[in-house]
Amino acid sequence: MSTPTQTSVADDAEIVRRILAHIDAGTTDQGDDRQIVIVGDADTQIRAEVTQRINERPVLRFANIDVQSFHNDVYLNGLVDTGAESAQAEAIARSVPGVSNVYNGLGLNGNGG
Repeated sequence: MSTPTQTSVADDAEIVRRILAHIDAGTTDQGDDRQIVIVGDADTQIRAEVTQRINERPVLRFANIDVQSFHNDVYLNGLVDTGAESAQAEAIARSVPGVSNVYNGLGLNGNGG
């Protein structure tokens, strides 16, 4: 069984400095056993567009839908009233330009008809 590595404040400061340098350069660091994941502008735009389109639909506006995007894949999580609402949210996400895949993790809250 391995034990977690303890780092000093100076080590942590160096890690933060490296992260910021890579963010500025738009790259990731693979120089040690830690991986730095940078969510790209495309993912930010996809998430915003999917969220906006979902909120434009009155039946979905007040649903508890969390939208995340990672490497152009959209992840929908939360609760909706009906299977039709779940399918509608998924269809909306699929319609956004740049989306590669949609993973629908929406559940039913039991309030639907």
